[in-house]
Amino acid sequence: MFFQTDIQAKDNSAKLSPCPAPHDGALPNGAPQNESSTKFCHYPVLTPNFARPLAVTFFGLPGSGKGTQAARVAGELGVKHLSTGDYFRDQIARKTPQGMFVQSFIAQGEMVPDEFTVDVVRELLASQPYRNGVVLDGFPRTANQARILETMLKELGYGELVAVELGLEESVARERMKARAASSVSQRCDDVDAVFSNRLAVYRDEMPKMREYYASRGIATEVSSLGPIDDVYRAVWGLIEPRLPKRISSCDACN
Repeated sequence: MFFQTDIQAKDNSAKLSPCPAPHDGALPNGAPQNESSTKFCHYPVLTPNFARPLAVTFFGLPGSGKGTQAARVAGELGVKHLSTGDYFRDQIARKTPQGMFVQSFIAQGEMVPDEFTVDVVRELLASQPYRNGVVLDGFPRTANQARILETMLKELGYGELVAVELGLEESVARERMKARAASSVSQRCDDVDAVFSNRLAVYRDEMPKMREYYASRGIATEVSSLGPIDDVYRAVWGLIEPRLPKRISSCDACN
């Protein structure tokens, strides 16, 4: 372990009310109600009574919407959302030893070393807040990390991993990053054009390897991230739903 991990992440673990009819005007974690949200039956919070908690990970190019979709899925399931990018940016902003170490790589558009990132993720997943299940984004980013994650999840007692690739053309990813940087009050260092180009080069090398690995494991599916966020979410949820450990299909079953 390089540094003592500062275990912090957005808490999406509040319990959900299964199959509300209708919603009381708000979704878990304060998400606004919308048309699509009423079409999905809610699932119980996974508890230690489930021998094999669910693990979902999103991967894809920068700007493909991994964080947006991961947060929605985590809120729907009532489990934690773990974004390694958000975690590292928080460490950088607070100028922790971890943050200073990570910044030297992110500022150049380079991948944070596997060993360091793996240590951070392992310690977070082993902590109590994540024992009910987790939705990851930003990890894994390499085929090596993908292999390590599967082993790690098995060691920690998680069930089958669901891996979702959000497909996006590089040209669209670049335009989205430019728009995000232009609209940000404090521009993210990893959105600078030269840095983004370096990141694309890394992804261009690693993405085929990750697809090949996950295809060999039969656990990955791809969803186009073009189109409205709600439409992408419907497609994502349609892939994840059949793999949930327990489904409450009607409100009668929730009683």
